[in-house]
Amino acid sequence: MDETGTAEPAPLGTVVIAMSVPEEILARLRAEFPRIQFIVPGEEAGVNDDSGDVPAPTEDDVREADGFIGWRFDTRLLAAARNLRWIHASGAGIERYDLGELAARRIMLTNASGVSAPNMAEHVLGMMIALARRFPQLMRAQTQREWRDDATHREVGELLDHTV
Repeated sequence: MDETGTAEPAPLGTVVIAMSVPEEILARLRAEFPRIQFIVPGEEAGVNDDSGDVPAPTEDDVREADGFIGWRFDTRLLAAARNLRWIHASGAGIERYDLGELAARRIMLTNASGVSAPNMAEHVLGMMIALARRFPQLMRAQTQREWRDDATHREVGELLDHTV
């Protein structure tokens, strides 16, 4: 029991990871959490690589799983997962999950909301500058060896005094 007198949940025993995971990350997870069995569909066949093409988990993969990490967890898997207590949605969106069923079964759902915020903010800033300064047109002209014509020397824009 914890300080409040509430029984702590049993530790996770088996977690299915249904997404591409670099081998060094998977090895680190297994080293840092030796009591958890991490199952990656297709791993034994050498399919877990950085291509993102990981076989979809089967009912057998999730039947005894306590946790699941991946992009999608459909209703057929939910029905088969008798011991499931935690799903981590690898993206921010959770609209594809049956929240009522998860709540009824007391399955915790977490997601990766915000994990890409710095990348997205930097991408937006980069695109604003690239488009204002006409980088795509100028790079295209450069590869075609066009240096001095109307297409390459029009006034480029500035972001000064503009509001997003």
